[in-house]
Amino acid sequence: MSMELPPDDELELDADGDLAPVSKEKKKARLNKHLSFARKKHINTYNDKQNKKRKKPDITKHNAKEFVDTYVEASKVIDEKVNVITSDVKDFLTEYYPETIEDKKVAWEPFPGPQTQFLSSDEDEVLFSGGRAPGKSDALMMDALRYCGNKDFRGLVIRKAMKDLRDLIKRAKDLYPLCYPGTKWKEQEKLFVFPSGATIEFGYCDHEDDVGQYQGQEYTWLGIDELTQLHLEETYEKLIASVRKSGAGLKNYIRATTNPNGPGKNWVKKRFVDKGGMGKTITISTFIPQLNRTIVTTRKWIHGVVFDNPKIMKERPEYIAMLQNIDNAILRKQWLEGDWDSADGLAFDEFDRKSHVIEPFDIPQEWYRFRACDWGYKTKAVNLWLAVDYDGQVYVYRELVTTNVLAKDFGDKIRQIEDEAGERIRYGILDASAWSQRGENAPPPAEDMGLVWRPSDRGAHSRLTGKLQVHNFLQKDPLTGEPKLKIFNTCTDLIGCLTSLPISDTNPEDVNTKVDDHSYDALRYGLMSRPRMNNNYNFYNQQSEQPVVYNTSFGY
Repeated sequence: MSMELPPDDELELDADGDLAPVSKEKKKARLNKHLSFARKKHINTYNDKQNKKRKKPDITKHNAKEFVDTYVEASKVIDEKVNVITSDVKDFLTEYYPETIEDKKVAWEPFPGPQTQFLSSDEDEVLFSGGRAPGKSDALMMDALRYCGNKDFRGLVIRKAMKDLRDLIKRAKDLYPLCYPGTKWKEQEKLFVFPSGATIEFGYCDHEDDVGQYQGQEYTWLGIDELTQLHLEETYEKLIASVRKSGAGLKNYIRATTNPNGPGKNWVKKRFVDKGGMGKTITISTFIPQLNRTIVTTRKWIHGVVFDNPKIMKERPEYIAMLQNIDNAILRKQWLEGDWDSADGLAFDEFDRKSHVIEPFDIPQEWYRFRACDWGYKTKAVNLWLAVDYDGQVYVYRELVTTNVLAKDFGDKIRQIEDEAGERIRYGILDASAWSQRGENAPPPAEDMGLVWRPSDRGAHSRLTGKLQVHNFLQKDPLTGEPKLKIFNTCTDLIGCLTSLPISDTNPEDVNTKVDDHSYDALRYGLMSRPRMNNNYNFYNQQSEQPVVYNTSFGY
């Protein structure tokens, strides 16, 4: 049943190297070619005496191209050149050529849930994180096979030390030849060579100097097992710079797995977990002046736990019990739940994404709204928008985070956002230090912003009192089980800050002010303002708030 498709027309490229628009006539010609080929192939098939009883597919101009693509992949399985099949190919074979798979034993297939999501992801960078045993390493190893039928494919699997790859290599030796018969392992080079000529290399990266052995190399696909074992994000970025090998029908992919601990936890969490919701595509737009184009790259974070592994659930429930019985609460949450927010010495260890982070929704116009801001120029400037419902629940629904932006421009950004949203902001709380004069006659940042603000509390114990107020809002009500503070998952800087902010080394009642605490400070200012929906509050009859006279020299 070996077959080859007639080649498509030569692709036309524009000046930027992108595919040029195809005329309607050419599209129609290509469609007719696929339709003709598909029908011709199956006419020949049904003329075969052995196939008289075979079910005849309904081929139309709408499904001819898809049918031919599936048929080509199915033919590789029938010819026993490949034993890796997608769900589409499996359904095709089951319906039209059931004898080819009915006696075959499935050596490996992904579990429903995170494993399947990981293998079907098309983003440039994907992280599969989680606790123990959701199938992370298996998924990484099998994802490397996505292009192994292409002679130009070159993959690289990395761990911190070569000895850590022993189990993965052993597993690959069992499965890779089953997937692609004729696959060879070269021990000295630590390399799998596939019948197509594709290769998957296994290597290590323990220190910064180890990156050098991959510089100058070109790979199509890179997989890193236990990503948080890399101390520095710079090491990761140097490694992914080698993922640039192209070829017909190839796309570059970067894949990684990890537990939520290790020396690189903070940078991995910031790069993936804090950027967006679980399972959602993170989009990064980069303008390149030399090309006069904006390039879009994508990332995704997928999360799994031991309960996503049906094999362990069925065959090894005692393993789950062992994880559940770990005495160390932090380790138990990391290994059983894959909790990124568990660590020793956190200022807000009661923070729980499941309880405190929610999907955005349209804030009712009548709710009481205000803003809170921590000002900085070289350091971050953070403005949070908050709303209070009729039950006193506070929602942080938007954030603005900048660096190296002048106070006037920062104020303009805030005003523009509020005007475009058509919002009535009841009041604003600003870091009191923003009223500090910067010279004999120069106005301070608070005045430059051109907005109405109240100064934050700068009393002797305001930091400690403010921290207690944040704890108060994070605490869950014993009756409802809900906290008084909810944060939209789009406020990624605030969420990242609350999940990683450590306790002070010198005062256990305060946070460590030597780290990035700007979003926390803005939240603290806001919650210290005693936000509440007054019974006599009327959205449609608000009075404009007057500026606070804080400096008589300038009259504000």
